Amino acid sequence: MEFVFSDKIIRNMSTNDFRNALKNFSLKIRKASGDSNFIRTEIPSKDKILQNQIDSYEKDRILFIKKQYDNFQNPRTSDIEKDEESLVKAFEIFKSLLEIELNKSDNETFLYSKRIVSPICKKNEYTNDKTFSFLKIWFIKKGFSDKYIPSIVKFNEKYFLEFVNLSDYKFSSFEKEILQVIDSL
Repeated sequence: MEFVFSDKIIRNMSTNDFRNALKNFSLKIRKASGDSNFIRTEIPSKDKILQNQIDSYEKDRILFIKKQYDNFQNPRTSDIEKDEESLVKAFEIFKSLLEIELNKSDNETFLYSKRIVSPICKKNEYTNDKTFSFLKIWFIKKGFSDKYIPSIVKFNEKYFLEFVNLSDYKFSSFEKEILQVIDSL
């Protein structure tokens, strides 16, 4: 049996087209010859390949979020424990400031800023990374406050902790994703 391919046809075929054509031809020959080892394999479509990549990325992302959150939920290092303690201490200071504000007798004299200096604000993983989002969600989920949420703010080139009214706070898409994954556990 002899097969002749036109050079013109081969030159105009893409690599995938040529590979698919060759594979299909090989399958037909094996099937026609009665090969007992013939197994039909399906070539996944580009959409199927892309969907598999998206699914894999999503699984990896969810595992990453679970692992990162678990680092705060069940701290394995003293650094994380200290950071959690620092955040809780900062919140205690904030609550004290609120109490003073509520008990003042003069409405014209008031606290303008409730920024708090904390060791957390000196760590790059909290000021320049999304890691603070996990600490923030940990704070919410532990139930330290149902009215306020911690936030790191930059003022005059320095970082401070503030506690923002939860009803006014706009969660980032990443924070929403963390909450969604944590709530699904």
